[in-house]
Amino acid sequence: MATYKEIAASLDIDAEKLPDRIDVKKRPADSDSIRVMQWNILAGGMSDDGFLVHDILDNSKAAELGAVESLEAIYKDVEEAKKAGAGMEDLQKRLATKRARTNHSATVDWKLRWARMKEVIAEAKPSVITLQELDHMTEAQAALETLGYKCAMSDSCGSRPAYRPAHKEALPADDCARYKQHLESVGVAYAPNYNSTCRRLALKEDEKDETADDDGVAIFWLGEELEAKQIDFLPVLKGSKDRYGALVRVTLTRTRDDFQFCVICAHLPSGDSGMDEEKRVGSLWATAHEFQSPMSYLMESLIKSPTLFCLDANSAPTRSEQKTVWKLLCKALAFESVWKNDFTPDARTTSKSPPVSTNKMRGPLSGQAKKIGEHMCHVIDHIFFSTEFSMIEHAFEPPRFEDKNLAAASLLPSLAIPSDHYPVIVDFQRKPREPDERPEKKSRGEGGYTPR
Repeated sequence: MATYKEIAASLDIDAEKLPDRIDVKKRPADSDSIRVMQWNILAGGMSDDGFLVHDILDNSKAAELGAVESLEAIYKDVEEAKKAGAGMEDLQKRLATKRARTNHSATVDWKLRWARMKEVIAEAKPSVITLQELDHMTEAQAALETLGYKCAMSDSCGSRPAYRPAHKEALPADDCARYKQHLESVGVAYAPNYNSTCRRLALKEDEKDETADDDGVAIFWLGEELEAKQIDFLPVLKGSKDRYGALVRVTLTRTRDDFQFCVICAHLPSGDSGMDEEKRVGSLWATAHEFQSPMSYLMESLIKSPTLFCLDANSAPTRSEQKTVWKLLCKALAFESVWKNDFTPDARTTSKSPPVSTNKMRGPLSGQAKKIGEHMCHVIDHIFFSTEFSMIEHAFEPPRFEDKNLAAASLLPSLAIPSDHYPVIVDFQRKPREPDERPEKKSRGEGGYTPR
């Protein structure tokens, strides 16, 4: 298997631009800590999105492709065009060169990005990994197993099940129950988005690509620390009755002291408008056919065990709407957040330079000219935790930018961070529960929510 440097060389990437090891803190000496990594890794099938990225090509090998403008220069051009109210078509004609396309292709190359992700995981060595937009589950299951991670429970003979793609099972287009049965029969802590945009785009690029798969959410755990007691799924609709996915929940026990807790992984719908946020909030209350709502599922988990809820919410804490994902989870369910030192439960910012978990912009290579220059730079990736946990610290210090120009100089994806999201890596520890501190009591008192 090719190394990260070998893959980079095959893509004509400048060796001097390859990143150092990720700056992640060592695990606390106290063995009671639980390190969690939450990461939207940017699906391979959706990576050709025209991101504005740094030039990473080796000039000596890519000279025939011509010169290329710097990211800073292109960003300046885009900003000036936006201020002038001009269309982006002229910019596209001038800047969407062969060199730019080759550079973008190298930056988002799946093999290169996955090799870097494995380096980050090996360096951070989290106890639990939650991923969104994973569309290479077969590869991930095998590769992460070599690093000591499991995503399935062993059977009585000690063997573990392997992932089987849902799209190969000829599932009925509008039958969430059959979809759930498939997930349970596979027995892997992964839920693909059935009939996904990701797989459709991958097949549009190459209709003969047999590896093209749906993207989904996954949970992995470090086998030397944790043992899975149960894996279950909650189907959710993804905009229509024939498109659905699921929340994944794994009940884990720490082998050292039998401490049991639940980890739930989810990915909420995208979109930046007020209507999009209304749909996200609604999706947490909605039910898919006969199944319970995500809110009920979360409450069920809170009553059952200490719970960690990891997700790409596509929703920032500071959204101005009266009803937001942040307010709902902080108030109605009384979760705490890893961003609690920067944002209050009622959406106020308490930091001069708040953290961000995504920092991306579409550039002249985007197929949607009207979206060129949209700068997404805020917190949308979250880890919420129940009162039985206390947060120790961010093991990977979240980026903070004083202004948008500084943020634009560090756009994602990059060689160092191979996704359009930063990983969120946090250390937790178990907190002794007070005798009268019951999840159902606190949640009803603070948010008025009664399980249904």
